[in-house]
Amino acid sequence: MYLCGRCHGTGVYQDNHCPICGGWGVLPGIHKTCSRCQGRGADPRGYTCQLCYGKGWVAATVQYENPRILRIPVSTLAAVWLSVRAGEPSPVSEQSTGIAAGILLALQEQREREGFEEGAQIRRIFSEGGWIVVAPDGIWHLVEGKNPTRILAFPALGSQGA
Repeated sequence: MYLCGRCHGTGVYQDNHCPICGGWGVLPGIHKTCSRCQGRGADPRGYTCQLCYGKGWVAATVQYENPRILRIPVSTLAAVWLSVRAGEPSPVSEQSTGIAAGILLALQEQREREGFEEGAQIRRIFSEGGWIVVAPDGIWHLVEGKNPTRILAFPALGSQGA
């Protein structure tokens, strides 16, 4: 995911929704096969491709036609987390609760897989605020004035790197 270059992540361009990102402030990232080396990572002489730096793909952004992302305020995620920890009903809608619970579960599974200190990642997200964005290539944390941070990559699209 990339900050929109037209609106610089604000979602607004010339007092209207940005025509490039559709008002989201970010663009989903895609990977395209490198046109210079045709995905081999090297030129015909065996030298590392200077366009993709040997990866075989280049990152590109795509313009939204129909946004396939979901933005959730970090405050909603925090409210669900606190209510679950306290054993109380969620203070937000069922749909928001379900999405937030899924994100929290994914973060817990990632923590167990990758050996993060318990609670470290969620504490950082809660302290910085902003938005949690579920996009085709993963789950991202957006904070105003900062580049998006991927907190969880979806294997189908995120396995090639970001």
